[in-house]
Formats: sequence, C-alpha cells, structure tokens
Amino acid sequence: MEENNRMKLVVLAFGPLAERLGWRKSEIDIAVSSTVNDVLTHLGIEAHRSGALMVAVNGQQCEYTHQLSNTDELALLPPVSGG
Repeated sequence: MEENNRMKLVVLAFGPLAERLGWRKSEIDIAVSSTVNDVLTHLGIEAHRSGALMVAVNGQQCEYTHQLSNTDELALLPPVSGG
C-alpha cells in the first residue's frame, strides 16, 4: 500500500551483485514514481549500469528509465562470465 508517497518493491539480485549486496531477495521502500535508475542509486550500485547490467520488471526486460509501480519485482541480472 502506498503511504506518504512511498511504495514497496521486491528486488532480486543474482551472481556477484547478490554477493556484493549480501542478499538475493529484499523488499525495499522507495519513493512513488521511482525508476530503475533510482533503485540502482538507492542500493549504491549505479556504477554497474556501465557493465552491461540487465534489468527486468515482473519478468520483462526493461530500460533503466522504466518507472516502477507499487509491488513490482525488479530483477538485477549482471553479465554472465565463464571460461
């Protein structure tokens, strides 16, 4: 429920991002009308934008400028590396 211009958002982190953040799934409280960019800044991982970080909202790949809605699920998908 939106209160005082805030909303709840579930964030899923994978790979090295999950290790860096210390969690794979978290619910965060963020301002209504926030974008994916705003969430990356809120989490302190905005530098990952330049590293080909893919993002998906509710299972659909989207741009960093995508405006989020209350109860959305945001997945942070870093590039896969292998050898």
